Amino acid sequence: MLRIVGTTYKVSRETLEKVAEAAFSVLGIQSAEIELKLVSTAEITRLNRVYRDVDKATDVLSFSLDDMPLMGQVFICYNFTKKQAQAEGKLLEDEISLLLVHGILHIAGYDHAELSEEQTMQKMEKIILERVGIRR
Repeated sequence: MLRIVGTTYKVSRETLEKVAEAAFSVLGIQSAEIELKLVSTAEITRLNRVYRDVDKATDVLSFSLDDMPLMGQVFICYNFTKKQAQAEGKLLEDEISLLLVHGILHIAGYDHAELSEEQTMQKMEKIILERVGIRR
């Protein structure tokens, strides 16, 4: 289940719910609770500073709360993501969808510290997004 909380930013809840369900399906996850929050640049910077000791904005942060069922929080910086999508010539909704998948993969235990891990994550992102008709 995906729960979108506390956001005033315009997003397609239906699309994001489909994206989350596709991720759960590909990962073979039967029970999940993911909370998604779209936040300001100031808020993502604060979270990044507090939890990662990095004093700058980023596009997405995710936090695992429990493994069974899969539980976690995904924070996406709306303005950072909007600029990123524009710079890459992508639709904002597609970029938010990619970041949601990226966050869910982190919560499910995937990482990208090593090149092989990064390639695996990118492959998984592509598979999941293609299930809902989004090209990475």
